Amino acid sequence: MSLLRLLLICFCLSVTAQNTTKNFGEFATAVFLNVNGNKDYYACSGTGIDRISGLNFYIHLGTFKRYSKDLRIAGAEIKSFVKPNANVCLGKLNYRVYKQSNPPKNNIYQTFDLPWESDCNWMGFYQNSPGVCNDRDQKWQSENRNLDLTNFCAGDYTLEVFFELIGSNKSTTQCNESERFYKDENGMPFKMNFTIHEDVYLTAYTPQKIINEGEDVSLFCESKNQADIVKYLWKHKQFKSNEQNPIIKKIKPSQSGIYTVWVNTKCDKWYKKELEIQVIPKPKTVITPSKNTKQNQPIAAKTTETKPKEEVVRTIETSITELEAEQNTIQEKPMVIVPKKEIIKSDIEIKRDSRYSKQIKEFTFRNPNIKIFISDYDIEDGDVLSVFYNNELIAQKIEVKKAGQNIELHLNENADVHELIFVAESFGKISPNTSEIQIIVDEKPIKYRVTTSKTMNAKFVFKKE
Repeated sequence: MSLLRLLLICFCLSVTAQNTTKNFGEFATAVFLNVNGNKDYYACSGTGIDRISGLNFYIHLGTFKRYSKDLRIAGAEIKSFVKPNANVCLGKLNYRVYKQSNPPKNNIYQTFDLPWESDCNWMGFYQNSPGVCNDRDQKWQSENRNLDLTNFCAGDYTLEVFFELIGSNKSTTQCNESERFYKDENGMPFKMNFTIHEDVYLTAYTPQKIINEGEDVSLFCESKNQADIVKYLWKHKQFKSNEQNPIIKKIKPSQSGIYTVWVNTKCDKWYKKELEIQVIPKPKTVITPSKNTKQNQPIAAKTTETKPKEEVVRTIETSITELEAEQNTIQEKPMVIVPKKEIIKSDIEIKRDSRYSKQIKEFTFRNPNIKIFISDYDIEDGDVLSVFYNNELIAQKIEVKKAGQNIELHLNENADVHELIFVAESFGKISPNTSEIQIIVDEKPIKYRVTTSKTMNAKFVFKKE
């Protein structure tokens, strides 16, 4: 034993907690945890200078959001002793996680290996890592694990562990025996508690700011943990749907009110969000009866005696001059009928005008030359867009792809308003139409993730400085 080791033992009035009834065993253990990005050892066993960490495993670690990855098992460590006629080959950590309200009745654990890390050298130190040690002491360690403990449903949980060494009490070459190490002689494992909190971050909305009677209204429900939701249920006194984003066809004023969307997660928990919709009724047409007609009274039919018209005979004495004057008067005021010009809209113009154009951004500009880059930010599924500038079609049937497509636009500086509208032509395999649009104004590029649908266009407005 080194002099430093002896002095430290005397100073701390501590001895190595070795198992004297076995030829190999442990005298310190710890679990290596990543808690909110901070990695540390939490000691399970060991005393004095042999203790691996000042942090204790028997604590409540705190509350963590589900799927946050803020609590992970990063590894573990065993300090072992071995007598001259024995052998140690490998260390192991056995662990399991369960709800405190439902502890397991079996003895099943998950396991990962703790390979050899260091031997104690002749100076009384581990040759590859810090710490004093005795002759034939060894360190078994793993620090490259990444076991996420935040995937569980909301609740209070227990992390339960025990350690194991594989070796031989009678041979220096064999590895045919296993020694397990618990918190006490009764086989109680080491335990640590933590809590998982689930929050689905629900939002419910409709893109239409003004809803008129007879329009189709799209309802949207979104969550941060979208993959965790298995059921949707929209409810209103005159409407019900189990779709995530349903459409109310030809909405009526009586369908105004609070719409509630319920979502069910994989953990079989229900969450709800409310959305208020106000429908503006169509103006009523009022027919005003004539003053001479009495309301609700039938008009009696009159019998009229028909008399033959008296024949008017014009005298021959009418002069030719009078006839010519009469003809000239008629010719001076000819009747001209101008046919009304019929305005025929294209299919994409009808789509543009029948949908609500949601304003995404308003820009100010000095340079009227604008650059636009359209690409797909999600999965390519066949989305197609058309683009209007001040109601003039400047790009038609653009396929939205990852590679993207450029459009150069010169703004009409004489115009008072500059509106750029993106209209969905096709929604591909997955509705709605999603794209990433980069707009470069005055050499400054800005990216936006834009959604267009059967009821909504995307609009950008430009104003000259």
